[in-house]
Amino acid sequence: MRVFLQLPIYVVIETSMCTEKFIGDVFDYLIKLNNILISQAWTCNLIRIEIITFNTNSQIVLPLSHAVQFFDWLGFNKESKFTHSHGADFGSAFKLLRERIVEGCKQIESEIALGNQKFGVCRPIVLFFADGYPTDDPNTLNKEFNLLVNESFKYRPNIFCLGFDEESKNLLKVFNTMVYLSPSGDYKYGNVNKMFTFEKIIYIISSLHDIPKEFFLIEYDD
Repeated sequence: MRVFLQLPIYVVIETSMCTEKFIGDVFDYLIKLNNILISQAWTCNLIRIEIITFNTNSQIVLPLSHAVQFFDWLGFNKESKFTHSHGADFGSAFKLLRERIVEGCKQIESEIALGNQKFGVCRPIVLFFADGYPTDDPNTLNKEFNLLVNESFKYRPNIFCLGFDEESKNLLKVFNTMVYLSPSGDYKYGNVNKMFTFEKIIYIISSLHDIPKEFFLIEYDD
C-alpha cells in the first residue's frame, strides 16, 4: 500500500523586545520555506505548518494549516503585526507547543482513520527562533522542556534551534533535540550539540522520502 507522509512543522518565534530587530530575518526564512514548498508541488500535500509566538505569554498566530494556507498567511501578514513585549517565557512556549503538537497529530491521525489512504505521520519538526535568554523560572522551564522531549512522549518533536546571531546559537544548543545517528549506527533521541543551518533543515524537509523510519510516529505497510 502506498504511504502518504504528513509532516507537521511548528515555527516558534520569540517576540520579546530584544528580538524585535531580528523579526525581519525570521520572515525572510519563512519566505524561503514557502518558496521551497511552492517550487516542489508534491511537498504542499505533505507539510502542515503552525506558527506560535511568545514573550511573557504564548499565542497561536497560525493554527496547523496546509501549505497553501501558510502561503496566504504570509501574503496578508507582515512582521509589524507581531506584538513585542518584555520577557521571554520559554516554559510557556514549550507548554503550549506540547499541547498543540498533541492536538495537531491527533487531528492528522483522525484523518487517517477516516480516509482510505494510508498515512505515515512524521515526528513533528520545530523551528525555534529565540535569543537564548529565558526570563522565566528555570525550574518551570526545565519541567516543561522535559515534558516536551521526554522519550515517553509519543509525539516528541525534532527541535531545530535557529538563533538570531552566533551568541544566541550557542546558548540555544541545549534545546536542540532530535533523533540522531549515534557512532554505533543506531538512531538515538536526545540533545544534539550542534546547530543546523536553515539550508540543512530545508534539505531535510524537502527530502521526506529519505527520512529514516525512526522519524515516523506510526507503523505502516510498505
